[in-house]
Amino acid sequence: MRVRQPAATTPVGATAARDALAGRLRSAYVPLALAGALPRRRNRAMKRALDLMVAAPLLVCALPLLLAASLAVRVR
Repeated sequence: MRVRQPAATTPVGATAARDALAGRLRSAYVPLALAGALPRRRNRAMKRALDLMVAAPLLVCALPLLLAASLAVRVR
């Protein structure tokens, strides 16, 4: 099992490399968020509402068929 070293013994180059990588990731992520490429909460809520508006009537219409099928399987 590997033992984690204390922060004082971490090489300086490793910390600098980690900071540089974090900076590159941050600079790549922010423009995507500003450009609207990431989904927004309101859009997700509208999509879910549309899904429910479509799915709920279909499930209600399919309910008698599903009940009849389950009853037929139960009788056999």
